[in-house]
Amino acid sequence: QRPVVPARCSVRATQNRMERAGTDPLPEAQLDRFFFQGRVPFPKLDALVEISNRTSGFTEPVLDEILSGSGLMEMQELLTHVPVADPITFYAAQLVLATHPQIEPRSDAKTHAGKATRFVSYGPSPRGLQALLPAARRFCWLDKRPAVSLTDNRRAAPPAHQPHTPLHSTCYSTRLDL
Repeated sequence: QRPVVPARCSVRATQNRMERAGTDPLPEAQLDRFFFQGRVPFPKLDALVEISNRTSGFTEPVLDEILSGSGLMEMQELLTHVPVADPITFYAAQLVLATHPQIEPRSDAKTHAGKATRFVSYGPSPRGLQALLPAARRFCWLDKRPAVSLTDNRRAAPPAHQPHTPLHSTCYSTRLDL
């Protein structure tokens, strides 16, 4: 029997670099479907102790609902109304194109594109742009501003493009973080 999924749903996946035994990496076509990639650093000593305290006891933690599913869907709908001016969308599209080694960048973007394309196998698909602009809207909304700015695009680009941008092995061998 197939489960009923709400009209809009959110899927989260985790990848633990230390516990990969017996798992295969996702193919690029599947990675491209993830909206964002967040990095969680390894916890420090105090946090490790707190994790142990919270998870090794017999009492279940009590969670307070801060936002209902319908409230979240309302918020998502509101974010679609945060204005994005055409030049901001154009800039976001330039960010996507600048990561494609096979596409000649515009003259004003060449200085940055050369650095990125040395380490990038190929850039994000249109899904990368579809991830970038909604993320920029969220940054704008969180900062309580009326319209998306170039700064919002710049803040949104790394987490939005990371799952959409496969890197060359040289990037990993030099420990470069793009």
